[in-house]
Amino acid sequence: MKERNLAHFNEKAAEDADKLWREKCTGEASKAAAVDFLKTSFKVGSVRADTVNYKDADRVFPLSDIPPAIVSFKQAVKSSVRPRILDTLPKPWDVSVKADEKPVRKDLRRQLLMVRAGLMDQPLWYPRSKHKDMSPAEFSSSLTIKERDTIRHVGMVTGKGPVGSLTKRWFNLVDEKGASQHSVNPEDDFVGSWDISSSTCHPADVKARVRAFVEAEKRRVRMNGDVDAHVNRKIYRNPEEHFAEFQELVREKKRQYADIRGEFIRELRVEFPHASLMRLEAMARRLLDEKLLSDEKVKSLLDQDPENAEIKEVSGLCFVFGVEEIYEQLKDTVNILEESEKQKETVLAMGAEIEKERLAAAAALEAEKSKAAAEGSAAASSSTAQAAARRSHLVGRTCEVFYENKWFNAEITGVRIDELGTERCAVRFIGFDQRREYKVQDVALLKPPRPQEAPVGSVVQAIWAQDGLWYQCTILEHTVKGYKVIFEEDPGQTPEEVNIDQIRLIAREAQAKKATVGEKEYITPAGYRIPEKYKVDPKVDSEASIEAKRRKIHQLKTQQREEMKDKESKQSQVSWQKFAKKQAHRAHKHNYIQTSNVRKPIGK
Repeated sequence: MKERNLAHFNEKAAEDADKLWREKCTGEASKAAAVDFLKTSFKVGSVRADTVNYKDADRVFPLSDIPPAIVSFKQAVKSSVRPRILDTLPKPWDVSVKADEKPVRKDLRRQLLMVRAGLMDQPLWYPRSKHKDMSPAEFSSSLTIKERDTIRHVGMVTGKGPVGSLTKRWFNLVDEKGASQHSVNPEDDFVGSWDISSSTCHPADVKARVRAFVEAEKRRVRMNGDVDAHVNRKIYRNPEEHFAEFQELVREKKRQYADIRGEFIRELRVEFPHASLMRLEAMARRLLDEKLLSDEKVKSLLDQDPENAEIKEVSGLCFVFGVEEIYEQLKDTVNILEESEKQKETVLAMGAEIEKERLAAAAALEAEKSKAAAEGSAAASSSTAQAAARRSHLVGRTCEVFYENKWFNAEITGVRIDELGTERCAVRFIGFDQRREYKVQDVALLKPPRPQEAPVGSVVQAIWAQDGLWYQCTILEHTVKGYKVIFEEDPGQTPEEVNIDQIRLIAREAQAKKATVGEKEYITPAGYRIPEKYKVDPKVDSEASIEAKRRKIHQLKTQQREEMKDKESKQSQVSWQKFAKKQAHRAHKHNYIQTSNVRKPIGK
């Protein structure tokens, strides 16, 4: 082998030397190169190296150049022809190792139907009897083979035949054959037969289809009438155009909201510093809706009258007033939420204080009882008299009590201590003869104003004894019991005397409103009455004046909203009191008290 390699090396060196001599001395090298270039040859190379001048003996593909799939196929062929005597080679992972397969359960009823239809060969059996007078309805295995074949042939041709003794009913063999069951010619008697065509391109099918279309079109014209007389074709748009315009509006709205969302949220955060981000997002979205709505209104007006200068001037103000309304409503909502939170905290604090007072009173009562038991009955009676004297200042006071989800004015008629040691006071509702007992903690005493705050001639509010509600009145004089007043809504204008704690002062805002009754007002779409002097005029008013007017308008709207709520509450109270008086009058008329007509507290 070594000698062969050396011979090859010596032969190649001689060829290279001869080639070099020819290049230097003669022009035969170029001729030889041209001959080699034009000569056809077969050379094998490799992706692993740059050598391409293998000899005939070395012209084989190396293992690295063979694709992996070809190598695996070659190994599989070699292993398949090799005998497995010991069966020691590993088996594939997905080979089943079950001992025996479970037999597939057959649908006997389906198989019987296919046999009866002739779609499946049925096994042969011998007839049990040879009665030839059986009807096809009584088809069973008792028939002969020839009779069964005849019935099967008749069923295949006519499309009708018995199911057999398994189901006791008849069936249509067309279901099993998959043939067509409809025809454009109702007069055909062979509907469902084996030779009917299922094509819909025959002349008869085309005529039937045209006839059905003409009948439907006649019915449509008859039902709809003259559509063109009621439709303006110049402005009519089909549903696809409407839907496309709506989608475009939604996209434009989202685009505009993305542009001014940050600005809205910054302004709202200044107005409502304690609001959450979710609430700010909702407010900003509502402001955007109002802006887009105002823009659409102005756009529709401009489309109707493009040259109207007043509409162009008002277009910039529509959104401002709309935003004002939304700002005011949002402020009211936030204020109500804050007030409800404060009231909740106040009620919890009051409940804790009342519980402490109750525990202290119970402890004091226990101490008094123990002391009375030690000192005797005389000392106990004297201590009870002293306690009653301490509580006697509540008798005769005017208070507010909660009854049937409403607050009513009442007068305290007595105070006692029950067997559990709880102080309870008996009250009488002012305006109707109704008495109840409440805990002292559940009664809200009315705080009387100072006499110098209610001079003679001043306008205040007092409780009218007829219905127990507050009405506006004028003080005539001061008395020992309280005040002598005259109610403005009393038709007889009769002076009446009220207790000192049955009057209250009128708020300054209400008096200012009464003083400005004669001013001109305009009514907003929501029903609020706003004086003309607070109307915003962008041409005349400055920014500070506009802001002041907006605050004043917001204040007036809040006040009027509260007045409307109070008025509705008073009306409901008056209607209930009239009903109670009517029932009491009916009971006195019959000289006995009907327990069903006497109004009792809920749960008693």
